[in-house]
Parts: sequence; C-alpha cells; structure tokens
Amino acid sequence: MTKYPSWKTRIETLKAQLEHIPGLTQRLDLVPIYGKGQPNESIPNEIIRRFQIREKELPRLELRVKLIDIAYSGLRAEEKEFVRLKYFEEVLNPSIMAELSWSPRTFYRRRIEVLDKIYDSLGCEDAHYWFEGVENESAADWC
Repeated sequence: MTKYPSWKTRIETLKAQLEHIPGLTQRLDLVPIYGKGQPNESIPNEIIRRFQIREKELPRLELRVKLIDIAYSGLRAEEKEFVRLKYFEEVLNPSIMAELSWSPRTFYRRRIEVLDKIYDSLGCEDAHYWFEGVENESAADWC
C-alpha cells in the first residue's frame, strides 16, 4: 500500500516515455565512430531495448493499481479516509488519530482490520501475481 502513489506516478511516466519512442529513435542519426566509417547502431538499439523492458513493467503496475483501486472501493467511508491519509498521503499517525478522533488503540486495531480486509480482497496468499517482481520487492512491501 505504501508504494501505491509511486506506482501510479511510475505508470504515467512509463506511458509518457513509451509514447515518444518512435520520435526519439528517429532523431538519433547513425554516424560513423572513431573514423572507421561504420554507423554505430548501439545507442538506438539500447534505447529500444530499455523501453521494451519498461513496456513489460507497465501491465504489472497497472494490474496492481487496479486491484488496489477495486479493494479500496469495497471499503467503508471511514476506512477509505484512513487508507487515503495513511498510505496515499502519508500523514503521520498522530495526525490521523486526531483527524479521525481515534485513540491509539483504536488506530492500531482498525489499521489491522483495514489491511486484512484489503488483503482478503486481493486474494490473500493465492495472489501469486502480486509478488511477481516489479522492482523485486518483498511480499511485505505492499502493506
């Protein structure tokens, strides 16, 4: 959950970069290097290779964001407010407690309840797609 905002940003960045691949590679002229008279194709090929790797990352990120959005939509209003503050806006715990009028005990109990609810919505441990490596993070990184 803590990576959700950065995943959304990464999706937009990847989409913007992928839109510009054809124009970018057309602007790179093949020029002879070191006076050997042979055009060097390594730069355009390397750019294309890197973007192909990024293109594979995009569907995984989009799936993760979509699944979190679906799980989020199944929460009650107060739970959504908690998730928004805690994970999307990264507000400090004491500020969240004050805004929601929760005691520390209520805060930690509800945090566990909300994360369990989201975890269940995502498919629990059966969610093998969840842990297939975008950024090679561990299973615990999502919450």
